[in-house]
Amino acid sequence: MQQSEGVKEAMLRFYEAFTAYDVGSFDRLVSQEHESMVIGTHPTSGLTIESSGDTAFGMVGIRLEAGDALRGWEEGSVGWVADQPTFVLHQHGATIPTRLTAIMRQEDGERKLVQAYFCVDVPNEEAAT
Repeated sequence: MQQSEGVKEAMLRFYEAFTAYDVGSFDRLVSQEHESMVIGTHPTSGLTIESSGDTAFGMVGIRLEAGDALRGWEEGSVGWVADQPTFVLHQHGATIPTRLTAIMRQEDGERKLVQAYFCVDVPNEEAAT
């Protein structure tokens, strides 16, 4: 296992496409060989991605900014990412700090997203029901 600038750069390209609501770019950024999954912060946000038509995420007007701790690693054809990105709501200027883990795979000479998980920090006392 080694740290990977290529994996970090691939995640940054995902952030840029998400922010630009560039649905057409997701075919280049998300695995087309395997069923992909992005899980967001909403309880019903599990989303299987099978084609570019399914990857819009419904996030117009939201910017996704990388955190200071973005790190990527790789071993063979597999890469993974950890970050603390922030969602910024353009209209309100509100921010939602999150944590992210993601898995990528080398396909056609590029790193492509296979799985991503975003979460929002909630103290254990608030999460317990």
